[in-house]
Amino acid sequence: MTKLTDLFDVSGKAISLGHKLGSGGEGSVHEVPAISSELVAKIYHKPLKPDKQEKLRAMVQGSNDYLNKIAAWPLTTLHTGRNGQICGFLMSKIVGYKPIHELYSPAYRKQIFPNADWAFLVNAARNVAAAFEAIHANGHVIGDVNHGNLVIDNRTVVRLIDCDSFQIAANGKVHLCEVGISHFTPPELQTIKSFNVVCRTFNHDNFGLALLIFHLLFMGRHPFAGVYSGREDMPIEKAIESFRFAFGDKAFSKGMSPPPNSVTMSIVPYQLAGLFERSFSEFGAKPDGRPKAHEWVKIMDDLKNSLRTCHEDPMHKYFSGLGDCPWCDTESKAGVFFFIGIPSTSIGQTTFNIAVVWQKIMSVPSPGDAPLIDPAQFQATPKYFSIWIHNLIQFLKITCTGIAFIAGLYFPIAFIAFIFGIAIIIFFAGFDFDEKKRRETALNNTQNNWNAMAQQWKKEGGGLFSEKLNELEQLKTQYEDLGSQYAQERQKLQSTIRERQLCRYLESFFIAKHKIPNIGKARKATLASFGIETAADIEQNKILKINGFGESLTSDLVQWRKSLESKFVFNHSKGIDPKDLLALDRKYHQIRTQIENKLLGGPEALQQIRTEAINPNRVHARQTLRAEVEAAAKSLAQARADMSVF
Repeated sequence: MTKLTDLFDVSGKAISLGHKLGSGGEGSVHEVPAISSELVAKIYHKPLKPDKQEKLRAMVQGSNDYLNKIAAWPLTTLHTGRNGQICGFLMSKIVGYKPIHELYSPAYRKQIFPNADWAFLVNAARNVAAAFEAIHANGHVIGDVNHGNLVIDNRTVVRLIDCDSFQIAANGKVHLCEVGISHFTPPELQTIKSFNVVCRTFNHDNFGLALLIFHLLFMGRHPFAGVYSGREDMPIEKAIESFRFAFGDKAFSKGMSPPPNSVTMSIVPYQLAGLFERSFSEFGAKPDGRPKAHEWVKIMDDLKNSLRTCHEDPMHKYFSGLGDCPWCDTESKAGVFFFIGIPSTSIGQTTFNIAVVWQKIMSVPSPGDAPLIDPAQFQATPKYFSIWIHNLIQFLKITCTGIAFIAGLYFPIAFIAFIFGIAIIIFFAGFDFDEKKRRETALNNTQNNWNAMAQQWKKEGGGLFSEKLNELEQLKTQYEDLGSQYAQERQKLQSTIRERQLCRYLESFFIAKHKIPNIGKARKATLASFGIETAADIEQNKILKINGFGESLTSDLVQWRKSLESKFVFNHSKGIDPKDLLALDRKYHQIRTQIENKLLGGPEALQQIRTEAINPNRVHARQTLRAEVEAAAKSLAQARADMSVF
């Protein structure tokens, strides 16, 4: 253990340590108030080997303004005595930053970065790439890329920490990075048992960079944690090694699909999706196969400049090349809210006037319904060939039955006649059976054709108009019921205060921060990819559906949650949690805004349908279509008549 007294810098000046700010497995961090409030000292717990001391000297000699700006880079070495062994170093003090995973994790983000939207995440991803670019430009490799060696502030400024673990190239020598985390390790290094003999490359770093960017853009999901269709376990490490990118183009062929309630690659431009494909495919494992840091910087800058704000929820930012907001779609289908925000108005306050809007909708005249066409109105006569065959077979059956009765009296003659009759029946029955199958096929084909034509005809004239008007009427009814629905849900919050307090309590226990039996870092990453980040998310049925989590691991997680629940104390004096009310207001604000926008667009939508329906060219086309529809109806009537004989 290094003594914390009699420390000196490289010039021999005595250094006094102040308050200890934190401690890890390798060393502790202390203030150095006598030198500067903007510097801290890292002191190692154990004496350093000569090669580690040489590495720190090289890092100090190679420091520059930009490295110091984007990283907690060693500025000067600290020694156990004047000209003694290196026992630590001084570096910039990083204040006001949070680990990067507290931004890309939805559960953490809601608590730590509540105002962060997707634009914030895109810019954060851009700055992560810029930090990698700076390290690579100086000839160094991060090596142990993981969620713990990057921190970020509320301006999306990114800083790298634990830089003394980096792979450093200096003076013709490479000082290796001897550590790594499995679920951030590229496929080609997954089988490596020890990193102390592995010379990392920029391409290895680029795998970790792509993974961090994927985490940021895709709500903390791990690109190799998905639903696996095979029978064997598929932990993240194995999925990485076999290139099973759960969100990629080849995911299905590799038995993978994204976890439930995930956004897919469709939310990003195809050029950006292509970078992820290169990063996580077999091609990426080739030398320089993965996108470099500067490529990510450029494409993230392009994405930043092509974002739009959702008109229904200002917290929703998305790529302008998409037709609709993907966040609204995910929230409405899955009930999962990735971003939170304060509604501009409460549920009862709006300038929208439903009566005025509905009057405008009803003022649009209908273009008139298309004439009704029904196959039943067409007469059809069945084809008689099959009737003749059919009746003949029935006659022969009766005749053969009679012959069989007489067979007891005149056995030899009757038997021969009976056999002859059976042969005739079989011969003609073949015709009968084939004809029936042909007519069944014809009926099915004409029925399918009629269904398609009838659907198309229904949309002519006032069909589409009526369909749209019915949709608007349903929206109007839903809008008028919002107040009562909101009141019911608020009452439900009142009646479930205890359950909500318990949920909020459990949400404060993050799985990633706690030691749970048999649940290591890779399994925690898998859980996070399936939306299970806190004790509140732990449900037996949800966990059992995840590949690799059987009864035993599920039981470990459930027992951990139960142990926390046993310590929960209900506070009777607290009312409804303001966060729950905020979430409820936000939900109804979004629903109301969506309905209002659709109703406001109703008159224009109806007028467009009407204009199209009464257009002279459309009228002429409708006449042609009517002839085709009537022909389809007649064909169906004939096919039904032909089949009726059976």
